[in-house]
Amino acid sequence: LSLWYSSSGFTADTVASYLSEVNSQTPTVLQFLVNMADDNGNTALHYSVSHCNFSIVKLLLDTG
Repeated sequence: LSLWYSSSGFTADTVASYLSEVNSQTPTVLQFLVNMADDNGNTALHYSVSHCNFSIVKLLLDTG
C-alpha cells in the first residue's frame, strides 16, 4: 500500500502495469485495492490528486 501513496514518483504506465498484474492474478481484488484507504481515509486517488499526477488520477478513475 505504501507504493500507492508515493504515487508522485510513479508514472501512469507503472501503475497501469501494476493494476494489470493484480487484475490477471486476482480480478476480484482489483476494485478493493484501487479504493483502499489509509488510516486517514485517503486513497490512492487522493494522493495522486494531491501530487498533481493527473494521468494516474484518470487511470484510477477509469479502473474503478
